[in-house]
Amino acid sequence: MSFIINQELCIQCGQCEPDCPALAISHEETTKKYEINQKRCIMCSHCACICPMAAVEDGKEFFLDWKDPACDPESLHIFLAGKRSVRQFHDREVPREILEKMLELGSYTGTASNAQDWHATIVVSPEKKTILRQGVQKMQAQLCKAIKNKGIRILAKLIPAAKAYLDDPNIMDKLQALEEELHSDHDRVFYQAPVVVILSTTKDSPFGAANCILAGSAMMYVLQARGIGSCYIGFAEQMLNRSKSICMQVGVPQGHKIHMVFALGYTKVKYQRLPHRKKMPVQFV
Repeated sequence: MSFIINQELCIQCGQCEPDCPALAISHEETTKKYEINQKRCIMCSHCACICPMAAVEDGKEFFLDWKDPACDPESLHIFLAGKRSVRQFHDREVPREILEKMLELGSYTGTASNAQDWHATIVVSPEKKTILRQGVQKMQAQLCKAIKNKGIRILAKLIPAAKAYLDDPNIMDKLQALEEELHSDHDRVFYQAPVVVILSTTKDSPFGAANCILAGSAMMYVLQARGIGSCYIGFAEQMLNRSKSICMQVGVPQGHKIHMVFALGYTKVKYQRLPHRKKMPVQFV
């Protein structure tokens, strides 16, 4: 697939050239026409989307028209602020068409250099979800055992990412609570959610984490608009990246790194108000 400018439709408005992130469009002095350098083009479609005459074509199909739905900014602000991490789900199947709509919106989010390199593993099988949950719980138990070892705690504090966690004065109480949950029938990993989404890219993707997080965030917001709750499971992401076996069993592509895991389903509860949040530190320069 390659993009070309239909010169019969082009009105020389010049909107496409400055909008191209790859500097692939130029106005040729000899022909007095806008041309696309195929060697530079990253296939992002910005030129096709901005053209008022639909003069940019890819030889495959027409692009869908889009018009600003003119959402009320204040209502949208409240809607987005109301996104909660849901941990109480109904045992109710989420229709396949809703999951496909979720994935469609995720594919529209921006990716660095238009890589579009994300991959989604949608876990709906009870057997696969059990493999995921038990695998993560086993690693949680190993972590609890390791942290209880004073020598390991001292060494782990040399790792910046672990130090803040281990410096928590209530760490032992929290570990005890976690261990109690591990020995109960409660699913404190995915909360009995009917669906678990795993977003990954190849390990050599330079911006894989950002690309997946952007897509996953959009997915969770569109689910909220359809009355479906979700919860980002950061611990599962970290643990699964340490277990090739579990990833293979649930179908994550070989050689991929997981960047985001979230559970989703119809929520049992309705949130009545927004929580308190600390003000984001900021400086204007």
